[in-house]
Amino acid sequence: MQSVTRHPGYYSGTGKYIKSATTVHTYARYLIIKKCGLPTFRNLLGQRLSVCPIHASRLLKSYSNSGVRSSLFRRKLQCENVFEQCTLSGYSQTKCYSSSALFVSGALGTRTAVVDLELNLDKRLQDVQKLQENITARGVDIDLDCLKRIYEEYCQMRNTRIWLEEERTKISTLVQTLRRREDTNEEIPKLTERGRELKLQYQKLMKDWWIIEEKMILAALKLPNDLHRDTPVNVREKMVKEHMAKPNFTFQAKSHSDIGQLSGEILFSPVSPRAYYLRGTLALLEQALTSYVTDVLLQESFTHFTCPDMFKSVVVEGCGFDICDPEQVYTVETHINMQEDTKIDENARKVTWDNTYHLAGVSPMSFAAYLTRITLGKDNLPLKCFTLGRQYSPTLDHLECSNPGLFNVHQRTQVELCGFATDATESEEVFEHFSSIVWNMHKNFQLPLRLSTMGASQLLPAESKRAEIQCWSTSLNTYCKIASVSMCSDYISRRLMMKWAPKSYEVAKSNYLHTVHACALNVPRLIACIMENRQKEDGSYDIPTALEPLMMK
Repeated sequence: MQSVTRHPGYYSGTGKYIKSATTVHTYARYLIIKKCGLPTFRNLLGQRLSVCPIHASRLLKSYSNSGVRSSLFRRKLQCENVFEQCTLSGYSQTKCYSSSALFVSGALGTRTAVVDLELNLDKRLQDVQKLQENITARGVDIDLDCLKRIYEEYCQMRNTRIWLEEERTKISTLVQTLRRREDTNEEIPKLTERGRELKLQYQKLMKDWWIIEEKMILAALKLPNDLHRDTPVNVREKMVKEHMAKPNFTFQAKSHSDIGQLSGEILFSPVSPRAYYLRGTLALLEQALTSYVTDVLLQESFTHFTCPDMFKSVVVEGCGFDICDPEQVYTVETHINMQEDTKIDENARKVTWDNTYHLAGVSPMSFAAYLTRITLGKDNLPLKCFTLGRQYSPTLDHLECSNPGLFNVHQRTQVELCGFATDATESEEVFEHFSSIVWNMHKNFQLPLRLSTMGASQLLPAESKRAEIQCWSTSLNTYCKIASVSMCSDYISRRLMMKWAPKSYEVAKSNYLHTVHACALNVPRLIACIMENRQKEDGSYDIPTALEPLMMK
């Protein structure tokens, strides 16, 4: 991957250089979305979300060479010009980003998709009312009627395509049979002409087929997972059980930020967004927490993994994240250096999601990437794994607090669990097993906890059910999430071709895996809760008994 460099011609809306971590085509895409709005932008560009880097870089460079600084008016004008020139210059014929890394249109010809999608639309669209209730409960904006119409049109075209292929095969076979005869047959010219007509019909059909197929797949990929029967619909969450009462201090309780800054054990730094340093006792506490959780998981026969931090777009999107949304995932994009008069070869045009990466760290992608396009043998299931490391996420919770401190950070130490099962029944057993382990671990930290089943409106697209372990925070004056367990059924597996079979080599008998993911430990949040709930009047705090032996290591 080439490094991203600063060029004198690339200016932001404030007249400053575009940050080196932001490539030119990403910035141009931002301008268009800022002007048109994301839904309009999707429709106008045929549900494509990215500007071709070649067009974007030339346009931005032409503005910079004229010495123009982008005011609000200039930004709007620039947005319109980028949009207009990308549309009029044959944008759809340029090899550029699609809004999905999972799907590659057959119109591109030379490119193929990394995975074969199986979205189970036949079954899901049989009960449109149930699917609509799911979408409404989640608060997702999807035009289900439009999707159904597109799918029906797709099915009709699919039947026509199959008929044309069969007819062409019959004619080809008949012509070959007739040519093997010694006598000249007058039927051959007629059959040959008929074959040409069918070929032209087929070519015309395929042009329309690729368009309708792309519309259908991109719309279907937005559908969320089916809701589990235990997921509440009309409430934010449903409490299952509690552990310990909230602390009742006889003195004015402090926030963990105040306690940490007074002792010098927490330092919030501007070196990166919401960055923090832990020193002394808190640094040892982080090590003790990770050691404790690791020991428990190894005793429960989990397999320990060390995983990469960056993943390809196809894996991230396969796990239900929007790879075009900067508020969901960090993107590290390939940058192409181009001079104004430099001849651009064909390879420079092949800028796709294949060479785009996302920084996520410890996450569901850690294990999804490992098993993409893999078939496991049944004797390996259920499979229980965990990994420990840093997680990177641009998503922040909306907390009603001026200084949330460790409760809202972009990078954190975390322990992620993942379980793979053969079917829904086994998946529920894994879910209950994970929930029990994570709940009992946190109970040992002697904190006021509660276990809640989250409502449909709180779920991520890949989740059918989620249980959260929440701890009381005196500074936030509410319970906040410190761990969670999510059931994803076969939603991720159908996108990433993760399968199981009686034997790993019996691919023909394979079925899709069911997955369960869990955040077993969120270190900064748990440290904040320990400091606030176990604080003393002098500003110190007690270490949980279960962690005291590990603090000495």
